[in-house]
Amino acid sequence: KRATSRLGWTIVEMGEDENASAEQAAFLEDFYNNIRVSSAADANKHGSMSMLIENILSALENQFAVSEIIWDTSDAPNLSAEVRSVPLWFFENTQGYLRFKRSSFDTEGVEMEKNGWLVADSCGISANRILCGETAWSYRYQAMVASSAPGEGAAAKMSPADVAMFLGIDELRIAKERLENPDKSKSTILPANKVFAFNARKGGRDWQKVVNLYDNEKAFIYFDPPYCTGDSGIYDAWTPEDMQILRNSLYSLKGKWLLSCDGSDICREIFADFAKIEVPFKYSSGTQYVGRPVKSEMLVACDSLADAMHANFNAVQNGKRWRAAA
Repeated sequence: KRATSRLGWTIVEMGEDENASAEQAAFLEDFYNNIRVSSAADANKHGSMSMLIENILSALENQFAVSEIIWDTSDAPNLSAEVRSVPLWFFENTQGYLRFKRSSFDTEGVEMEKNGWLVADSCGISANRILCGETAWSYRYQAMVASSAPGEGAAAKMSPADVAMFLGIDELRIAKERLENPDKSKSTILPANKVFAFNARKGGRDWQKVVNLYDNEKAFIYFDPPYCTGDSGIYDAWTPEDMQILRNSLYSLKGKWLLSCDGSDICREIFADFAKIEVPFKYSSGTQYVGRPVKSEMLVACDSLADAMHANFNAVQNGKRWRAAA
């Protein structure tokens, strides 16, 4: 960040009217050359454009970077401003966008004034749910306490819900599920030092942005949408309408694709036009319970992968290891 912020910068003139573009570029160059940058968290920090760039780039590691803009019109028609970086703990993201918290005791923020804030994001699709192993949770719990309540240490009572609100995500869970380990023929606890971050927004369309960005003739895209039946337990189920929207997008994809979903009557009907197989399984989480019904995962493939998928599945059914079958 710091090395990048020290690089030179310029205003790029754009527009058909060359005179107007040059005039606007000169105005912006003067504005940015005279901008004042400060920090709400540290009154001793002051800088100029390079400090602003460094603040903006912090969004790459923190998802967001926020600064308050304090406009100065005392020398009109010239315009100046102080841009003051504000720590993210002054904001919450429960509505899908940042809102300012007037007090550290507030759980809901207020709308940020138009033209009064500069908000940078990481320009990516971020996780909205986190699954933590117990050891990983312990470490992150202590780090979160230290950053939000210095001096209180691990004695502070921050629940997973508190941390989720702090991070601006929908949910944080502590994993205690037992998962099957085929190599050892027994179930084991989910690795305690692992953290799984994923996006499972109900009714969300973030996946469409990813597909539109990366789809091309050489691409391979694997879709793993939420179940229509909601059997996953960790995230919200999709509605049949959500799955139909995904299905409709498959017809126009340029690259190869593979999709997995629940082997339900709903999905069998929705993906009736495509090549598919169903793989039976039993949930291994909580194996102390007997009599769990056999369910199935459905794999759906594009035309160019259909033959390979069926041949591989048939070979595995006949006793071959999948690597040998492939």
